[in-house]
Amino acid sequence: MFGVMRLRVAMPLLGSLLFRTALLDAQRPAVGALQGTLRERIDSRSVRAASVSLVRAESESSHTVNVRPDAHGRYRVDSLPTGRYLIQISSPILDSLDLSLPPERIEIADGTVSRFDANLPAGATLRAAVCPGLRLGEGKVAVAGHALDADTDRPLPGADVVATWMHIYIDRTTLKPVSQRRGASVRTGPNGEYRMCGLPADAMLSLQLQHGGRASTIVRAAVSDDEGAAVRDLSLSPRTSATTAALDSVARLLVADSRDATRAELQLAGTASLAGEVRSLTGEPVADAEVRVRDARSSTTTDSAGRYTLSALPSGTQTLIVRRLGYPIAEVPVELRADRSVSRDVLLPRSVVLDSVHVVGERTSYPEFERNRRTHAFGQFLTAEQIDELRAPEAADLFINVFGFSALGRGSQARVVSNTALVRHRECANANIVINGAEGQSINQVLPNQIGGIEAYSDEAFVPARFEGRAQCGVIVIWLRKERSRPMPPTGLSGNGYP
Repeated sequence: MFGVMRLRVAMPLLGSLLFRTALLDAQRPAVGALQGTLRERIDSRSVRAASVSLVRAESESSHTVNVRPDAHGRYRVDSLPTGRYLIQISSPILDSLDLSLPPERIEIADGTVSRFDANLPAGATLRAAVCPGLRLGEGKVAVAGHALDADTDRPLPGADVVATWMHIYIDRTTLKPVSQRRGASVRTGPNGEYRMCGLPADAMLSLQLQHGGRASTIVRAAVSDDEGAAVRDLSLSPRTSATTAALDSVARLLVADSRDATRAELQLAGTASLAGEVRSLTGEPVADAEVRVRDARSSTTTDSAGRYTLSALPSGTQTLIVRRLGYPIAEVPVELRADRSVSRDVLLPRSVVLDSVHVVGERTSYPEFERNRRTHAFGQFLTAEQIDELRAPEAADLFINVFGFSALGRGSQARVVSNTALVRHRECANANIVINGAEGQSINQVLPNQIGGIEAYSDEAFVPARFEGRAQCGVIVIWLRKERSRPMPPTGLSGNGYP
């Protein structure tokens, strides 16, 4: 009897609880979730810099939900009210080009997880966006940006942006490499904007801003075919930037005396300042490194903590140069402004210095290679045994921070150029690669296990006489192992230039 009474009392309570639960469920807002993955195909760009934006298409509210992906490109947004949304993907490269992808529509349903994946634009997509209506094709890229007055930070309309590069090809008659200097220029628009379409992919481009008889420093850039387009903003000061006449005089002096480029530089001054730290790739501070801005009067060295400070610098686009024995020279573009201090840290990769080798009583299958080792004190030499020990996957990898050369790119697009040449000859794009006597070759035409010996000459003033006049960007002589020697096709770098 007592148990029946308890059951009768509990039944109304249970009904009330179920009613309240149903009421709460009815009052609970309908929400869902969104997740997906963004994919970045360009190694030099981080997918974490991209952003996903959501806004309800059927709501009067303009509230936007923003989320950034993780290092793998994955993102997720929870507790989204159900309905239709507009989703848009943005990235720094798109923002800097004043471009935007068209928004996509997506439906968020109650209690479900919707998905939206996207590829970040690159290559042909960016080329077409920067240069609409032009069919550039493979091997052609675009560079765009804005020109600014460094004194006021206002746009600089009517200025000239000049690009130059070296076009290297093999003469079909002489089978020798021929270098041609090519260039293009455009004028900035009313908002200081500019675009250059049809520049050669993977070429070392020298960019300079000119206006009112003054010019910025030269900034070097290389844009791969996969990247498609790049952004380079430039600025100059109408008061403190170098005059074009002065820069022309320096260029003539460098041609006459290329052994001491720093001596011929201008001694510009201003009120901008620059500070930062110089560290190795392992994070260790690099002390006693020489730090200066090209064509500026002031210079300094880093302290024991790798710190440096430069003052009395000219405004505008400048090039920070860092030198330290045992490391390759670093050149970093910086934007300086009058009466402001800019912070810029520099990372230096360690240079592996291989001294010239002198072996007594050793006989090899490469008599000319051995003779050059004995007679050319300024050359650097690498034997087959040393090459095997490096275990490099590509021939270009043998020159990563070795011999005073810089290795750029991978595969068939790889190139190697002398660090000294990069300082003295800004137009240099590739060293003269000589394989079994054939000049103007590509560094990755052979595999490391096919190479029996390497000679490397980074300074054009100290090359063997037979290379005089063709050593401006350095000379690399490769001797193939005789048991694997193959005839090399007479092909080298080529390009169509600016349309």
